[in-house]
Amino acid sequence: MTKSLFLSTLLSFAFLLPAKPQEAKIPFANFQQVAGDYLYKSDTSAIRMADALAHKRHLVVLFSASWCGPCQAVCEELKRIYAANGDKRDWEVVLVSTDKSKAEMFSYMSSHAMPWFTAEYDDTPHLPKLRKLYTGSESGIPNFVVINTQGTVVLKASDFLPLGKTHAECLDELRKIVSTPKSE
Repeated sequence: MTKSLFLSTLLSFAFLLPAKPQEAKIPFANFQQVAGDYLYKSDTSAIRMADALAHKRHLVVLFSASWCGPCQAVCEELKRIYAANGDKRDWEVVLVSTDKSKAEMFSYMSSHAMPWFTAEYDDTPHLPKLRKLYTGSESGIPNFVVINTQGTVVLKASDFLPLGKTHAECLDELRKIVSTPKSE
């Protein structure tokens, strides 16, 4: 048997081999890479980020702080949207705090009854990286971005940076995004 005949015979049977298993894609991997492996609730309980975001289509990354009045207003409206979606919600919010300490951040979450998660607060080394990754800047609060599972920004909100739309416009768009039924 010639070498070429052998190779063509071998290749013709290649379709019978089991397909190479696909690696599981980690939703929001670029966010997790910068923010860490765990998310926290206001009671400081931790959950693995992969578990918390496993079946979510979108992630709202909220840059906020307790001492910022406009941040509190955005949080209140975001809480209304969050509550309106209830258990059927296929999106999540993660606070990235610019508070001065972990205690201030958890106090802010608790006093404002924030139902969502926060990223790890470890003197915020990830904060500038997350802001730069999603907003293109390292400053300015309040602001938030909505990303899809691939990490693509689908909505940016900031009243302070030249990113486009105001918070009010973006909150209205967020309502539309999160109320769109999940396509199977």
